[in-house]
Amino acid sequence: MKIGRYILIGGVIALVVLLFVVKPFRKPVDYMKKSAELEAVLKSEFLKLGLSEQNLLETYNEQKSEGRVKWICFTKSFLVSDTFSFDVCLSSLKDAVMPAGGTVISSQAEKNGRMLTVKVGVKNTVTHVLIFERRSKTTRIAFIIDDFGFNEEAMSEFMTLDYPLTFAVLPYLKYSKAAAELAHKSGKEVILHLPLTGIENEYNKNVITLKMSSEEIESRVEKGISGVPYAVGANNHMGSIVTGNTQAMEIILGRLREHGMYFVDSRTTQKTVGYRLARSMGVRTGIRDIFLDMENFKDVEYIRGQVGALVRIARKKGEAIGIGHNRTWTFQVLREELPRLRSEGIELVFASQIVK
Repeated sequence: MKIGRYILIGGVIALVVLLFVVKPFRKPVDYMKKSAELEAVLKSEFLKLGLSEQNLLETYNEQKSEGRVKWICFTKSFLVSDTFSFDVCLSSLKDAVMPAGGTVISSQAEKNGRMLTVKVGVKNTVTHVLIFERRSKTTRIAFIIDDFGFNEEAMSEFMTLDYPLTFAVLPYLKYSKAAAELAHKSGKEVILHLPLTGIENEYNKNVITLKMSSEEIESRVEKGISGVPYAVGANNHMGSIVTGNTQAMEIILGRLREHGMYFVDSRTTQKTVGYRLARSMGVRTGIRDIFLDMENFKDVEYIRGQVGALVRIARKKGEAIGIGHNRTWTFQVLREELPRLRSEGIELVFASQIVK
């Protein structure tokens, strides 16, 4: 009996040694270093696949942490040709990262065969989200016109433009519902122009702020949606403070998702998390490429130049979103430029036809 007890005690001691003595000597994974190593490996592999800076639609990185573990998550979106093989791409990525201690954690191809999303990392930690997207050779542009709802008269000019424009209507105003109904009746697309706290003063008393509780934010979003009939999506009015806050945007995007609405990030700040967060939450989304009239808004030649810049982006990417405002100078330029764009083979579409 004593021998058995000694054996048991010896076993416990050995286990303690393994847990508290041997384990600390196991070399831990430096995830920050590993993120950088995989980034270098993948950059080299992209070149082998024929992908260069010209194919990059978007790239950004974000430092993440979980407990004591910190790493960098890189996100890259590529525009690829119709002949680009997703199968070859996936196989090449797997072979490339394996010797560096990485792995392809998951991959998902859309049913229409236009997009492949690959997540690469170490064990279950995602260090890279890679998106490969095939797009039509057709150049498409969506024009969103902001700030409808202040009055009825200001809409009359834009209503005469017989093109697929998307009208962003501010909620809570005297003419919000009338503006949305008139736009819908005129064949325009209606979205909610949701007021969010920005760096500049926002005089709308119903603006969403970071001081609000989750319930208050949800209530404001719901009230905004109910106040703009026929809205199929939303974009932010101002909002550079709120769109940079993950917690607030999760609440807002969650309500939009419940209503089946898309979100266009007006990108009023470079620190916005709206677009990236919407994609991760499964909300159809897009991002503003050009503001037509935020500066020199009374200068029609300046606005015309901004339209030209938007066209150049669209020709490179395949599509683009431009945002203008409910002003007579913007109307004058669009009245002249929209027929010319169409004659050049550019497809004018609603924002809902571009968001993904």
